[in-house]
Amino acid sequence: MGKTFSANAIVKFLKSEGRALSVESIYNYLEWLEKAFVIYRCPRYDLKGKSVLKTQEKYVVTMDELAGGNMHGVKIVHLMELLLQEKI
Repeated sequence: MGKTFSANAIVKFLKSEGRALSVESIYNYLEWLEKAFVIYRCPRYDLKGKSVLKTQEKYVVTMDELAGGNMHGVKIVHLMELLLQEKI
């Protein structure tokens, strides 16, 4: 599950945190993360929110400790719960 973002937004965030990094450096880091299979680049889809995304995914993994359950056949699990399960 992902969210669209830009390298410029990352640079602005880092600047607000007192750190300096160029947009080109962000693109390099993102490329390295993609090559290491840490992140996956996907094309933008439905930026205006008018269409329904059909998917066969059955899980939403979250860091929200209070989230959980099942919504419309999609199981919501905390990341640690997912990692500690022997079998999904």
